[in-house]
Amino acid sequence: IQLCAGSDEERSATPINTSFANNIITSKTKNDVFTVYDDISGITFSNNLLSSNIELPNFEGKEQKGARRSALTPASAVVGFLPFLEKFPGLRSVHRDRDPMPVAPTQIETISGACLMTDRPSFDKMGGFDEKYFLHVEDIAICRRARQLGGQVGFVPSATVMHYGSTSNAPKIWVEREKLKGFLRYFWSYTPGIMPKILTVLAAPFMALAVMGRVYFISIKNIITAPTPDKVPPVKQSEKLPHP
Repeated sequence: IQLCAGSDEERSATPINTSFANNIITSKTKNDVFTVYDDISGITFSNNLLSSNIELPNFEGKEQKGARRSALTPASAVVGFLPFLEKFPGLRSVHRDRDPMPVAPTQIETISGACLMTDRPSFDKMGGFDEKYFLHVEDIAICRRARQLGGQVGFVPSATVMHYGSTSNAPKIWVEREKLKGFLRYFWSYTPGIMPKILTVLAAPFMALAVMGRVYFISIKNIITAPTPDKVPPVKQSEKLPHP
């Protein structure tokens, strides 16, 4: 489902006073069925029935996962893949978006590369993004280099942007595998000495198990909870769209 497709400054304006309502949307194989190309704040979503694995596009200014993160360690990475482990003392996820929102700009170890601002001299001094990371982790690496060079990484809660996200139709397990490879590369590059590298090698199977286990858990959950056409609650007659 494409929203604002073809929008640009010359041909098509963004939607205004537009309604997306009374639709039944279900998919057993794809979670991100929406692709947003421009500002959708002019679209009102109401009375839509969605299977549990699908979410409407976020347009209400909510903080997205990854905007605030702690320093990446093997332990915080595993807890990030398996959030329930955070219930155990001493274990914290790398993701901090569930922490209370600060009221003013604050220092934090890592922010998301989806919205990151720095001046050009500092960017060049940090060496830019490491292109050896194929998918994920390059923003974590540059934030670490910023701190290592004596700089600061800050999170500004009052700053808002629209992140027009889209993705290729790649299998979830492939995406998670590439993320795991990025994590292992990061740990190998930024852990000096032999012992930390040995620990990285020893932790790799557990991280892989956490990643793959999470993928299969989500897949099984979606299969169980996704409604079949005959189980989708019917739309009330008064809510049905009129025939053309």
